[in-house]
Amino acid sequence: MRMALKFLASRETFYWVMGARIHLHVWALVLAVPPVAMADPTTQHEAIPILLRRCVMCHGQDSQQGGLDLRTKAAMIEGGKSGAAFVSGKADESRMIHRIESRACPPDETISMAGIERVEAKELRTLRDWITAGAPVVKQKIEPVPLDPQAREHWSFKMPRRPEVPQVKTQQSVRNPLDAFLLRKLASNGLQYSAEVDRLTLLRRVTYDLTGLPPNSEDSLGREPHGV
Repeated sequence: MRMALKFLASRETFYWVMGARIHLHVWALVLAVPPVAMADPTTQHEAIPILLRRCVMCHGQDSQQGGLDLRTKAAMIEGGKSGAAFVSGKADESRMIHRIESRACPPDETISMAGIERVEAKELRTLRDWITAGAPVVKQKIEPVPLDPQAREHWSFKMPRRPEVPQVKTQQSVRNPLDAFLLRKLASNGLQYSAEVDRLTLLRRVTYDLTGLPPNSEDSLGREPHGV
Protein backbone atom coordinates (compact mmCIF):
# COMPACT_ATOMS: atom_id res chain seq x y z
CA MET A 1 0.00 0.00 0.00
CA ARG A 2 2.79 2.36 0.88
CA MET A 3 4.49 1.62 -2.41
CA ALA A 4 1.28 2.28 -4.32
CA LEU A 5 0.78 5.65 -2.62
CA LYS A 6 4.38 6.53 -3.25
CA PHE A 7 3.96 5.63 -6.94
CA LEU A 8 0.79 7.71 -7.28
CA ALA A 9 2.41 10.65 -5.53
CA SER A 10 5.43 10.47 -7.78
CA ARG A 11 3.19 10.26 -10.90
CA GLU A 12 1.11 13.25 -9.80
CA THR A 13 4.30 15.19 -9.08
CA PHE A 14 5.60 14.30 -12.53
CA TYR A 15 2.40 15.48 -14.23
CA TRP A 16 2.40 18.69 -12.18
CA VAL A 17 6.03 19.43 -13.07
CA MET A 18 5.50 18.69 -16.75
CA GLY A 19 2.35 20.81 -16.82
CA ALA A 20 4.19 23.69 -15.21
CA ARG A 21 7.04 23.37 -17.70
CA ILE A 22 4.62 23.35 -20.66
CA HIS A 23 2.82 26.36 -19.18
CA LEU A 24 6.11 28.23 -18.89
CA HIS A 25 7.09 27.33 -22.46
CA VAL A 26 3.77 28.66 -23.78
CA TRP A 27 4.22 31.93 -21.96
CA ALA A 28 7.78 32.19 -23.24
CA LEU A 29 6.52 31.81 -26.81
CA VAL A 30 3.80 34.41 -26.25
CA LEU A 31 6.23 36.91 -24.81
CA ALA A 32 8.71 36.26 -27.61
CA VAL A 33 6.21 37.26 -30.32
CA PRO A 34 6.51 41.02 -31.01
CA PRO A 35 3.28 42.99 -30.57
CA VAL A 36 1.38 43.71 -33.76
CA ALA A 37 0.98 47.43 -34.34
CA MET A 38 -2.57 48.57 -35.06
CA ALA A 39 -2.88 49.98 -38.54
CA ASP A 40 -3.95 53.58 -38.80
CA PRO A 41 -7.52 53.97 -40.09
CA THR A 42 -8.01 54.93 -43.71
CA THR A 43 -8.69 58.66 -43.98
CA GLN A 44 -9.99 61.03 -46.63
CA HIS A 45 -6.42 61.50 -47.83
CA GLU A 46 -6.52 57.96 -49.27
CA ALA A 47 -10.21 57.74 -50.24
CA ILE A 48 -11.13 61.06 -51.85
CA PRO A 49 -8.25 61.05 -54.41
CA ILE A 50 -9.74 57.80 -55.77
CA LEU A 51 -13.09 59.51 -56.27
CA LEU A 52 -11.43 62.54 -57.82
CA ARG A 53 -9.64 60.27 -60.27
CA ARG A 54 -12.53 57.93 -61.10
CA CYS A 55 -15.84 59.67 -60.42
CA VAL A 56 -15.75 63.47 -60.68
CA MET A 57 -16.20 63.45 -64.45
CA CYS A 58 -19.86 62.67 -63.70
CA HIS A 59 -20.08 63.83 -60.07
CA GLY A 60 -17.84 66.87 -59.78
CA GLN A 61 -17.69 70.55 -60.50
CA ASP A 62 -18.79 70.53 -64.13
CA SER A 63 -21.31 67.70 -63.96
CA GLN A 64 -23.34 66.35 -61.04
CA GLN A 65 -25.46 63.57 -62.43
CA GLY A 66 -28.30 62.70 -60.11
CA GLY A 67 -27.46 65.82 -58.12
CA LEU A 68 -24.52 64.01 -56.52
CA ASP A 69 -21.14 65.58 -55.81
CA LEU A 70 -18.36 63.21 -54.71
CA ARG A 71 -15.58 65.72 -54.12
CA THR A 72 -15.97 66.10 -50.34
CA LYS A 73 -17.30 64.07 -47.43
CA ALA A 74 -19.93 66.72 -46.68
CA ALA A 75 -21.23 66.60 -50.27
CA MET A 76 -21.36 62.78 -50.16
CA ILE A 77 -23.38 62.81 -46.93
CA GLU A 78 -25.72 65.43 -48.36
CA GLY A 79 -26.13 63.10 -51.33
CA GLY A 80 -28.19 63.52 -54.46
CA LYS A 81 -31.65 62.63 -55.67
CA SER A 82 -31.27 59.02 -54.43
CA GLY A 83 -29.94 59.95 -51.01
CA ALA A 84 -26.55 59.91 -49.30
CA ALA A 85 -23.62 58.35 -51.13
CA PHE A 86 -22.62 56.22 -48.14
CA VAL A 87 -23.71 55.16 -44.67
CA SER A 88 -20.97 55.94 -42.16
CA GLY A 89 -19.58 52.73 -40.68
CA LYS A 90 -21.59 50.50 -43.02
CA ALA A 91 -19.88 49.92 -46.34
CA ASP A 92 -22.26 47.10 -47.32
CA GLU A 93 -25.26 49.45 -46.98
CA SER A 94 -23.63 52.33 -48.88
CA ARG A 95 -25.14 53.25 -52.22
CA MET A 96 -21.77 54.33 -53.63
CA ILE A 97 -20.25 50.89 -52.96
CA HIS A 98 -23.28 49.15 -54.49
CA ARG A 99 -23.02 51.24 -57.66
CA ILE A 100 -19.30 50.50 -58.04
CA GLU A 101 -19.55 46.77 -57.33
CA SER A 102 -22.53 46.33 -59.67
CA ARG A 103 -20.53 48.10 -62.39
CA ALA A 104 -23.36 50.60 -62.78
CA CYS A 105 -20.82 53.36 -62.19
CA PRO A 106 -19.17 54.34 -64.31
CA PRO A 107 -21.61 53.33 -67.09
CA ASP A 108 -20.22 51.13 -69.82
CA GLU A 109 -20.74 53.79 -72.49
CA THR A 110 -18.49 56.25 -70.68
CA ILE A 111 -15.52 53.91 -70.21
CA SER A 112 -12.36 55.30 -71.83
CA MET A 113 -14.10 58.60 -72.53
CA ALA A 114 -12.08 61.53 -71.20
CA GLY A 115 -9.95 59.13 -69.14
CA ILE A 116 -12.85 57.46 -67.30
CA GLU A 117 -11.92 54.00 -65.96
CA ARG A 118 -13.44 51.60 -63.49
CA VAL A 119 -12.48 51.60 -59.83
CA GLU A 120 -9.77 49.00 -59.26
CA ALA A 121 -10.10 46.27 -56.62
CA LYS A 122 -7.46 47.86 -54.38
CA GLU A 123 -9.17 51.23 -54.65
CA LEU A 124 -12.52 49.66 -53.78
CA ARG A 125 -11.00 48.13 -50.63
CA THR A 126 -9.71 51.56 -49.65
CA LEU A 127 -13.17 53.10 -50.08
CA ARG A 128 -14.72 50.26 -48.07
CA ASP A 129 -12.15 50.62 -45.28
CA TRP A 130 -12.76 54.37 -45.14
CA ILE A 131 -16.52 54.03 -44.86
CA THR A 132 -16.26 51.15 -42.36
CA ALA A 133 -13.96 53.28 -40.18
CA GLY A 134 -16.63 55.99 -40.10
CA ALA A 135 -15.17 58.05 -42.96
CA PRO A 136 -12.66 59.83 -40.71
CA VAL A 137 -11.39 63.22 -41.81
CA VAL A 138 -7.89 64.08 -40.60
CA LYS A 139 -6.65 67.63 -40.83
CA GLN A 140 -3.18 68.09 -42.20
CA LYS A 141 -0.68 69.58 -39.80
CA ILE A 142 1.44 72.05 -41.71
CA GLU A 143 4.43 73.23 -39.76
CA PRO A 144 5.47 76.82 -40.44
CA VAL A 145 8.73 77.09 -42.31
CA PRO A 146 11.13 79.64 -40.82
CA LEU A 147 12.11 82.26 -43.35
CA ASP A 148 15.58 83.67 -43.57
CA PRO A 149 15.30 87.44 -42.95
CA GLN A 150 17.81 88.06 -45.74
CA ALA A 151 15.42 86.37 -48.18
CA ARG A 152 12.98 89.20 -47.57
CA GLU A 153 15.48 91.52 -49.18
CA HIS A 154 14.92 89.87 -52.56
CA TRP A 155 13.21 92.18 -55.05
CA SER A 156 10.22 89.85 -55.38
CA PHE A 157 9.25 90.64 -51.76
CA LYS A 158 9.47 94.38 -52.24
CA MET A 159 6.51 96.64 -52.85
CA PRO A 160 6.49 97.72 -56.49
CA ARG A 161 7.41 101.36 -56.97
CA ARG A 162 7.77 103.53 -60.03
CA PRO A 163 11.44 104.41 -60.54
CA GLU A 164 12.61 107.80 -61.70
CA VAL A 165 13.09 108.12 -65.44
CA PRO A 166 16.83 108.43 -66.12
CA GLN A 167 18.33 111.30 -68.09
CA VAL A 168 20.31 110.26 -71.15
CA LYS A 169 22.52 112.13 -73.61
CA THR A 170 20.46 111.15 -76.63
CA GLN A 171 17.32 112.72 -75.20
CA GLN A 172 15.96 113.32 -78.72
CA SER A 173 15.53 109.52 -79.07
CA VAL A 174 13.29 109.31 -76.02
CA ARG A 175 9.67 109.00 -77.14
CA ASN A 176 8.41 107.34 -73.95
CA PRO A 177 9.92 106.54 -70.51
CA LEU A 178 10.88 103.02 -71.61
CA ASP A 179 13.24 104.50 -74.22
CA ALA A 180 15.18 106.25 -71.47
CA PHE A 181 15.85 102.98 -69.61
CA LEU A 182 16.83 101.19 -72.81
CA LEU A 183 19.14 104.00 -73.91
CA ARG A 184 20.83 104.12 -70.51
CA LYS A 185 21.56 100.40 -70.69
CA LEU A 186 22.81 100.69 -74.27
CA ALA A 187 25.04 103.65 -73.34
CA SER A 188 26.64 101.66 -70.52
CA ASN A 189 27.82 99.21 -73.21
CA GLY A 190 28.86 101.87 -75.70
CA LEU A 191 25.77 101.39 -77.86
CA GLN A 192 22.81 103.45 -79.00
CA TYR A 193 19.69 103.15 -81.11
CA SER A 194 20.18 102.46 -84.81
CA ALA A 195 19.41 105.33 -87.16
CA GLU A 196 15.79 105.66 -88.19
CA VAL A 197 14.88 104.41 -91.65
CA ASP A 198 12.24 105.41 -94.16
CA ARG A 199 8.77 103.87 -94.27
CA LEU A 200 9.54 101.69 -97.29
CA THR A 201 12.42 100.03 -95.44
CA LEU A 202 10.17 99.44 -92.45
CA LEU A 203 7.54 97.95 -94.76
CA ARG A 204 10.09 95.53 -96.21
CA ARG A 205 11.21 94.47 -92.75
CA VAL A 206 7.64 93.90 -91.53
CA THR A 207 6.66 91.99 -94.67
CA TYR A 208 9.71 89.73 -94.46
CA ASP A 209 9.00 89.07 -90.78
CA LEU A 210 5.32 88.25 -91.33
CA THR A 211 5.35 86.46 -94.69
CA GLY A 212 8.97 85.66 -95.46
CA LEU A 213 8.54 87.45 -98.80
CA PRO A 214 9.29 90.99 -99.99
CA PRO A 215 6.38 93.41 -100.40
CA ASN A 216 4.76 93.49 -103.83
CA SER A 217 4.64 96.59 -105.98
CA GLU A 218 1.13 97.47 -104.85
CA ASP A 219 2.21 97.51 -101.20
CA SER A 220 5.41 99.43 -101.98
CA LEU A 221 3.99 102.08 -104.31
CA GLY A 222 0.28 102.34 -103.69
CA ARG A 223 0.09 102.15 -99.88
CA GLU A 224 1.87 103.39 -96.86
CA PRO A 225 2.05 101.45 -93.63
CA HIS A 226 -0.10 102.98 -90.95
CA GLY A 227 0.92 103.57 -87.38
CA VAL A 228 4.66 103.28 -88.05
